[in-house]
Amino acid sequence: MFKKAETAIFWTAVVLSQVFGVICVVLAGLWGGAYGSGLDWNDPSKVFNFHILFMTLGFVFLCGDALLVYRLFRSGPKLPLKILHAFLLVLALVCAAIGVRAVYEVRKNKPPKTLYSIHSWLGITLFVGFALQWLFGFISFLFPKTPMYSRKIYLPFHTGFGLFLHCLAVLVALCGITENNMFSGKYKDLRNEEVLGNLLGLFIVGFHALVFFIVSYSAYRRVEFEEPENDAGRSLVMTQNSFEKN
Repeated sequence: MFKKAETAIFWTAVVLSQVFGVICVVLAGLWGGAYGSGLDWNDPSKVFNFHILFMTLGFVFLCGDALLVYRLFRSGPKLPLKILHAFLLVLALVCAAIGVRAVYEVRKNKPPKTLYSIHSWLGITLFVGFALQWLFGFISFLFPKTPMYSRKIYLPFHTGFGLFLHCLAVLVALCGITENNMFSGKYKDLRNEEVLGNLLGLFIVGFHALVFFIVSYSAYRRVEFEEPENDAGRSLVMTQNSFEKN
């Protein structure tokens, strides 16, 4: 059982994380809507705004919430949580794919070309790493033929790399925000547009900090729970050690 103080801190952090996450998405939409003339896939001048919105929604907000699944429902049945976790990550990957396609559509016919900046290089690295993480996670934890010993060996790598990817997503987002503000040529004037971009960056960092705290704090890890689960005709018994690694 949680101590009362830990419980209060936990739920405060959870609520704040969702508030920060929603603010991130709203600010990303406002940045494109208020200063980028809105969202329209058929208008080349407005397509880029999809990149800002969907990358924030996917790799920052949805990915962060996927990491929180195993903390919010610490003593629930594991299989539904695996499915929810995988589903949120699929949504995140779809959003990111839309974001990548948007910036490609904008840059393919006019300078500056794509894939020249550290933002784009890290972004592609993040996208590929995210897709591989999901694929190996599905094979390891949702594919019923995967042996239990393989799952236990891979689990700490999966959880650690997942948290690293969210850290990388924040870094990529901050690089992108700075790059976009620099393109205006008036970053030093700190107009409302640049202030909004900076605020977006601050809330992204705040959201990640809350997610990182909730996921990393040992008292918030899954409690010991014994759950029967079909695995090639065997019953799966989750031990305290496996939950501590998750």
